[in-house]
Amino acid sequence: MEAIFFLGRFHPLLVHLPIGFLILAILIEIYSSIFKIRINQRIINFIWFAAFFSSVLTTLLGLLIAETGHYIDENLFMHKVFGLSLTATSFISWFLRLSIFSNLFSSSLKTLSNTIIIVLLTLTGHYGGNLTHGETYLVDYAPEQIKELVVSKNKNIELEIDSVKIYN
Repeated sequence: MEAIFFLGRFHPLLVHLPIGFLILAILIEIYSSIFKIRINQRIINFIWFAAFFSSVLTTLLGLLIAETGHYIDENLFMHKVFGLSLTATSFISWFLRLSIFSNLFSSSLKTLSNTIIIVLLTLTGHYGGNLTHGETYLVDYAPEQIKELVVSKNKNIELEIDSVKIYN
């Protein structure tokens, strides 16, 4: 059991790899589309594969760390759902960009795929951030007007959630 917890703790370290690869792949595609520059398809395919492979590794480690029981179930469930969806979408995006399928993957499908990935990255990151830093982390030092817009008015729920969190 200790080995599972040990390996799971590498999730926060590796989680940035698929994020970087996915954003890099999308930015290269946007850049080449805007400036009508032809990028070597092998490079694009490699970046998409690296994004998929690193997201699988990160997902596996995330599933291991989830077994510790140190996280709020609702946030953890949503983080898992969006993380698994992101991994699946990155696989589909890579697979359809392979040279044998690239003629089936139109520009509008690439745009849709990239948009879905950006949304999933945002949602997965949001719930992951809530798990590790708390729901008010980004606005703790914000001006009061911004805090009031974001932070829940129900203080009982916030206090209850704060008492459950475990920080080392």
